[in-house]
Amino acid sequence: MTQSGIRKWSASRTILVVLVASVIAGSSVGFATSTAAKYQAPQTREINVFSYTLPFNDTLYRLPHDVFYPDRILVYKGDTVVIHFYNIDNGTERHSFTIDAPYNVNIDIPPQPYPSNATFVANVPGIFLYKCIYHTPTMEGYMEVLG
Repeated sequence: MTQSGIRKWSASRTILVVLVASVIAGSSVGFATSTAAKYQAPQTREINVFSYTLPFNDTLYRLPHDVFYPDRILVYKGDTVVIHFYNIDNGTERHSFTIDAPYNVNIDIPPQPYPSNATFVANVPGIFLYKCIYHTPTMEGYMEVLG
């Protein structure tokens, strides 16, 4: 083999080795980053949820005009979730904050200036409907448990 042949072979081999090492290093960093981003240490998350009345005639449209604010809740698996539910309705309507299995939360309250509370551990990942049993389908929201 000539001197220039050895140099060409060495340069090609060096490029190949660098390329393979870069792919391995990049994959390792990407995997580590994605794994770290998914994990959140469990913590207590206090969430204030309010009943809210939309300004339209519910009799005319034959739909309840009540909604939750917020209508989306995001927590992580293992979190202790404390829901403070405020029924700030000016009338006499009852409202509930209800999540079915696996959490089985049901807060049912008349209008009042202070919240009713529920505490549970979000130990099952997924997306869970929460609703007012008196005002579906408009008074609904979703709790997403990541993990």
